[in-house]
Amino acid sequence: MAEKINEIVDISITRDTQVIDIVNFNKVLLLTDEKPFFDRVRTYYSLNAMQTDGIVESGVTYKAAQAFFSQNPRPTQIVLGHRNRTGSEITLAESAIKNSTSYSITVLPKDGTVGTAQTVSFTSSATAEADKPAAIDAIFTGLKVAIDANSLITDVVTVVQSGTLATTKFSLTQVATKEYAITGVTNGLLEVASTGMETAATAIAAVRAVNDNWYALGATTRDAADQLTIAALIETTKKFYFCGTQHADSLNVVNDTTAATADDIAGKVFEVKYDRTGVVYSATADSTYLDMAIMGKKMLSIPGATTWKFTTVAGVVPDNLTATQSLTIRNKNGNTYEGISGVNIAREGTVGSGEFIDIIHGADELHARLQTEIFRALVTTANRGSKIPLTEQGIGVLKGIVTTEIKRSQQQGFISPFLTRTSDAGRPETIKAFEVKAGLVQDMTANDRALRNSPTISFVAALAGAVHKVIVRGSLYV
Repeated sequence: MAEKINEIVDISITRDTQVIDIVNFNKVLLLTDEKPFFDRVRTYYSLNAMQTDGIVESGVTYKAAQAFFSQNPRPTQIVLGHRNRTGSEITLAESAIKNSTSYSITVLPKDGTVGTAQTVSFTSSATAEADKPAAIDAIFTGLKVAIDANSLITDVVTVVQSGTLATTKFSLTQVATKEYAITGVTNGLLEVASTGMETAATAIAAVRAVNDNWYALGATTRDAADQLTIAALIETTKKFYFCGTQHADSLNVVNDTTAATADDIAGKVFEVKYDRTGVVYSATADSTYLDMAIMGKKMLSIPGATTWKFTTVAGVVPDNLTATQSLTIRNKNGNTYEGISGVNIAREGTVGSGEFIDIIHGADELHARLQTEIFRALVTTANRGSKIPLTEQGIGVLKGIVTTEIKRSQQQGFISPFLTRTSDAGRPETIKAFEVKAGLVQDMTANDRALRNSPTISFVAALAGAVHKVIVRGSLYV
C-alpha cells in the first residue's frame, strides 16, 4: 500500500541538521606540570573526581582547580591537560616532619599499557621531630629501598637520593622511553617537576590534537619564561591565556627607556603588545591561583557581555598596594586585585596590548559564529541538492547570515543596538548601530567569478562597551 501512495504523493524531507565542530567559548583548559595520569587530556566536573584520579590537595593542579571551582556561580567543568617529563623530584620540608608518621609515594608505571599503581611507604621514627634533617634523610632512604625492591617501579624509573641531610632531594628518572606518573604523595612530600620537561608549545600542541574544544588557557607554571612562551603561542590562535604572578619585578616601571626584566611577565607581554594574554598580579598568586579564580568567575558569562573589571572572587585576599604600585602594574596593562571602599575587585580587565578582555572574548565568539554559520549554509545547501548561487540573490543569503549573527551579538550585549547622534538640524536622532555591505557580482573580475569566490562582505558595528569610570560634576548654591 505504501508503494502505491508513493506513486501519487512522493515526499522527500531533507534534514538540515549538520553539526559543525566549534570551540566552546566558556570552556577553560588548565595546563599542569604535574602528571597524575597518562591520558593527555581529561575533563573534570568536581574536585572529588580529581582526587579519585590521584590528584592530591597539596599539589599545584588541585590548588589551581580549587580556585576555579570555588566561585559562585560555580563552573561546571574544567579540562585538564599535562606536560610530559622524563624526571620528577620529590621534596620534603622540615616543617612536615612528624613522629611515627607514614610518608608514601604512589607511582603509576606504564610500559605499553597502563600498569597498576604501586604505593611505597616509610614510617618516621618516634623521635623524628628531635632531628628533622636526619629524619628527612631516613625517610628518603627508606622510600628508595622500597622502590628498589619493587620491580614494577624499577622497570620504569631509577631513583637517586642526593644532597646534604638538610637539603636532601629524592629524584626519579624515567628509564628509556617508558612512562610513569606520580599519583599521590602524602604528609608534606611534594612532587616538583624536574629534568626532561617538554616545552609548553609541545604540550599545548599535543593537548589540542586530542581536545581543542576549549577557549581560555590557564597554567600551573609560574615561571616567567614559560609564561611568555605560552603567550607567544596563544597569540597565533583564536584563544586566550590568563596568567598570574607574584614576582616582585611586577612592581617595576616599564616604559620607552626602561625595559621589562626577565621575571616581569606583565612587562614582557606589555612590550610586545599581545592581544591574547592577560596578566594579573597577586602577592599570593603562587598559592591562591587568582588567575584561575577570576576565570572561574568570568568564563561562565556570555562572551563579550561582561567586563572583567570589578570582578570579586572567593578565596583570595586582595593586595594592599600603594597607589603607585597599583598604577605601575596597570600602566603595563596588567591587572590587580584590590580592596576599594570595602569591596574586593579586579582592575582593569585588560590584555598586554591594552584591549579589554571582554572585547577579545566577544570578537572571537562572533568570528566563530560567522564562520560556522556561513559554512553550515554552504554544506547544507549542497547536500539537499542545491547551492548558494553567485548572484545578487545568493550574496543576499550570505549577507543575511552576517546580519543575523550581528543581531545575536546585540542581544548578548556585545554590540550596541542603536546609536544616538546629532542630526544636521542639530537634533538628536537614533540610528542602527551596524551596517552590512557586499560588492556587486557584476563588478567582480572574471577570474574571481571563475574561481567561485564571493564578493567581499563587510560590516561595521558599534561595540556596546562598558562603563569603567563615572564622572559627576555638580554645584550647590543658596
